[in-house]
Amino acid sequence: MVFRPHTGLYNPAMPPQSPASDADNRFDQTNLIKTVIAVPLMKDIDQDENAVYAIIIDVNIRYREGRKGAKDWVSDWVSKAIEQYGDANVQQGISQKKSEHSQQYVYARLQGKVVRGLVELDQRKSVEDRCIYHVWPDFLIKPLIWKSVPTVKADACQRAFAASGKDILWAVLDSGIEKHPHFDKHKNLEDLPSPVKHMDFTVDPPLDVDAKDLKDDYGHGTHVAGIIAGELDASYPPRAIIKERDPAGKVSFAPQDMPSVVGVAPQCKLVSYKVITGDAGDPVSNVIAALEHIQEINGYGREIIIHGVNLSLGYDFQAEWFACGQSPICIEVDRLVKQGLSVVIAAGNTGKGFAQYRLSWHTPEPRVTQLFPSASPPRFSPFCAPDEIIFRM
Repeated sequence: MVFRPHTGLYNPAMPPQSPASDADNRFDQTNLIKTVIAVPLMKDIDQDENAVYAIIIDVNIRYREGRKGAKDWVSDWVSKAIEQYGDANVQQGISQKKSEHSQQYVYARLQGKVVRGLVELDQRKSVEDRCIYHVWPDFLIKPLIWKSVPTVKADACQRAFAASGKDILWAVLDSGIEKHPHFDKHKNLEDLPSPVKHMDFTVDPPLDVDAKDLKDDYGHGTHVAGIIAGELDASYPPRAIIKERDPAGKVSFAPQDMPSVVGVAPQCKLVSYKVITGDAGDPVSNVIAALEHIQEINGYGREIIIHGVNLSLGYDFQAEWFACGQSPICIEVDRLVKQGLSVVIAAGNTGKGFAQYRLSWHTPEPRVTQLFPSASPPRFSPFCAPDEIIFRM
């Protein structure tokens, strides 16, 4: 997530912009003062209170009527706040379907002055009667990936312990998973245990997706899934595309045939939870909704059906915006871990201060391009190491 001053209606494809100078990035101890409206959201509202912002309302679990009572109050009073503080010609309100699937959060798109008005209405009550704990911006997430099988020593584990991922189910929260021969040998995307289904959380309400209809127009999720599971051997010989630089500094691309490509856990089952669509970024509430769904599938720890989660995505933030581990997505990840799941999260692509670009490069090689429409450049494939198709500038 990057911060950009908002003008007019909130555009989820235009993430807020990060500070322009090093001076703006200096630690500000006033950001540590307790606040109901999160610091980055408050700064945006200060700049333009008429803009519409995607937000996550975190309800107060200490409310005397419980979380359900707090959510009911918020749902009722959002409408009243819109009527009292909002502009009649601006479309805003609660995302009903997404909010219904959550016990803790209310997802909405509201004008900045409506957000402030709603919080003021709540804070007029005594502390034990307040329903809103915190109001977060619905940060925009971006895809992140930079590691592969040898880096995590998965190949050594396969040889030493014959670990193949059999009877394990892993959730991939990403841009989807494309049908590909890499996943055919072990039927990684098929015959999932009940009641698990592939789902698309980028639409509201989220939709079930049949295995035969899986799509990944962006390609990142398929790349991630190919690292986790699946296998290509001589029956469908894979080919990697290697970047090379000659003595004059010219970069070229050379195909290289490979005897086989094997994922970290080749026999592991994969469930695709689509939460992003591309580079522009998508709301972090998509991820939170998927994580809450996994908790429900597992009976909140009663029986582990989905054993692990992969999150090769994230957003930028300033450390003082919230205490470490206290954002909604951190809390939901912690809940999964406490219930016995393994959650693998990307640490980022390049570290602070680096920008990354994808190559716009075409090849007639069918084993590389068949994952994507013929008019699109190859992006991420399950059989190419990331450094073969990504470069830093």
